[in-house]
Amino acid sequence: MANQNKQYICNNPGCENFYDSYEIIISKNDVIPGTESETCCPKCSMPLMDFELYINEQKDLKNSKRKKMLVIGFSALLVVGIALAAYFVLIPMLGQKSTETVKKPDVEMAEPTAANQTAKQPATKNKAAATNDGQSKTFSDGSKYVGSLKNGKMDGMGTYYYAKRQLISEKDLKKRYAEKGDYFIGEFHEDRVVSGKLYNSDNEVKEVIIIGR
Repeated sequence: MANQNKQYICNNPGCENFYDSYEIIISKNDVIPGTESETCCPKCSMPLMDFELYINEQKDLKNSKRKKMLVIGFSALLVVGIALAAYFVLIPMLGQKSTETVKKPDVEMAEPTAANQTAKQPATKNKAAATNDGQSKTFSDGSKYVGSLKNGKMDGMGTYYYAKRQLISEKDLKKRYAEKGDYFIGEFHEDRVVSGKLYNSDNEVKEVIIIGR
């Protein structure tokens, strides 16, 4: 049964209860049972998304963007600091050393032999095609899904974050693509997009996607 303390939102763009258009929050008393869920929209019968989960996802997106800007700013300051250090410290030191007479050692160092050389093998990391951790799924290309899972597949309401340019769905007759940094919020079925909204990295709606099962 639906949690009495929970609230839900509808992510179906064609529904009168669509949250992003009207900011309608649906209580547990208004939900209707569906074939695989007891939290379906009373208007369109589509599965609902937990309101608290949606709000937390939006906060995570804003925090991630803020951290990215801090990293960029820190990196810029670090580059400037290194450049200043090279100009005021390293260059004068190198100029001073170039004027000194370099003396050859009386005894020449022996050439290193193959016996005392340690061969270092490059470290390699084995990455699984996808990892399933609770209600999230991360792919080898860096893309990530957060939401409902069924038998290890994206199934139900969730959010998909794109790490590279990618075809949204093989069933999409328009052959639309998501770009790196975009994310999709809506319904999924057996690892495929059903319907929802595609957002860019600035949290702006790029397009409403309705493909169906």
